[in-house]
Amino acid sequence: MILEWVIPFLGILVTLGTILQFALRLQIKWTSYRHAAEHLKSACMKYRAGLLGETEFRELMNNIGKWAGRGKEIKGSYLSALFGLPADLQEQFPDIAGEGLSPRFGEPDPDGKVFDIATVIAGRLQHQRQWMIRKMKKYRLAYVVFQLAIIGISLGNAWYMWTFGRNFTWVAMTTALSLAIIACRGFLDLDRLILQYLDTASGLEAIKKEHEGADPKDPACLQDLVIRVEYLLEHEAEAWYHQHAGPVAIQSACIPKSGCA
Repeated sequence: MILEWVIPFLGILVTLGTILQFALRLQIKWTSYRHAAEHLKSACMKYRAGLLGETEFRELMNNIGKWAGRGKEIKGSYLSALFGLPADLQEQFPDIAGEGLSPRFGEPDPDGKVFDIATVIAGRLQHQRQWMIRKMKKYRLAYVVFQLAIIGISLGNAWYMWTFGRNFTWVAMTTALSLAIIACRGFLDLDRLILQYLDTASGLEAIKKEHEGADPKDPACLQDLVIRVEYLLEHEAEAWYHQHAGPVAIQSACIPKSGCA
């Protein structure tokens, strides 16, 4: 009874449960609010220590409030990205970040290039957003292959038991193979990477919408755009690095040097 029905059924149930968790992003019900709560506590400590003024503190509170719970927005607006590129990412975008130090804003360039809001959106923001979604789709395909393999093994195991009866050798082999695939999937950390790239791409899209109608010659808007885009990309890169480098890298990178004599 256990070998013929319970084990195959549980294998399929666990696999379907992981797929449901990934598709519905059930963790967003608490992770985004935990993230906001930690930032609120950090902002309070900085304000009490005099590191933030009244205006800076209020702006930070507003930003934290906007980002709290935004996982639902990401899930709703970007679920279609799992199956194709958004319409505004169908073309190719240059990588202006790899072009070097020129031209700078407001300076003439012999090649006729300019550095303004439109250039940053097309050549940095859209280029990185497109890269994130393509990378996410690649990992999504690998994730689906792993999940289908696990389901296939579970169904094959059930078919064998129902057709030929109990066979402990067959059960041991299929169970070991299924666990090996699950371990490999966990080692590659595909589900986390998919959601990380999806989150970053969604954040870039939000920044793009805020700056599309701005005056391309406004230096303050240009600097705000660059700061926000680079902060988001740096944060994503740090998250990736800390995930792979471990706690030692987190300590060395995040703990500031002492300012005391």
